[in-house]
Amino acid sequence: MIEDFKKRLIVELRELNARVNKLDVFISGNPKFKELDDFNREVLEKQLKYMTGYLECLNARVNTIVSSEEVDEFDAMQGKNLSFGEALVAIKEFKVLRREGWNGKGLVVFRQVPAHITGDIVPNMQSLPDSAKTIIMSTQAKVDYTSQMLIFNTNNGRADSWVPSISDALAEDWEIVDPDSFTKK
Repeated sequence: MIEDFKKRLIVELRELNARVNKLDVFISGNPKFKELDDFNREVLEKQLKYMTGYLECLNARVNTIVSSEEVDEFDAMQGKNLSFGEALVAIKEFKVLRREGWNGKGLVVFRQVPAHITGDIVPNMQSLPDSAKTIIMSTQAKVDYTSQMLIFNTNNGRADSWVPSISDALAEDWEIVDPDSFTKK
């Protein structure tokens, strides 16, 4: 099993590499860079130089203490054994998650994409009772879905609103679900 400090080094190396690449692209190809004053262009160029130096140092360190097998193990474990905090970040990014420890197999949770439902659609919504439609149409004539999460049972197609329990919040067995792992029945 790969040690935690090695995992942190791999993550830092990959995040720093992505940042260096973004900054390099900005400096070398974005017209907005040329619009900056001399001082800010110079500071960004120095930042890229120092970040690149640190990236080289970090890369050498990782190559010295982390084996290729450990990197493969790390890659295989990405998205698994997440804390609730890490799971929440993934939920905010509209990823689908589940817990290994849930009794009900086939359960997944996800955040609904925010949506603006206009008044011409509200009367035709099957998910709303007529009394709710009447109130909506007489007050706002729209529905704005903002922060909703669902728990979905992949075995029977049932979806319910979901609020995490204390055990969900303290769990470290969250994992990101690969949508391609499900086949159409």
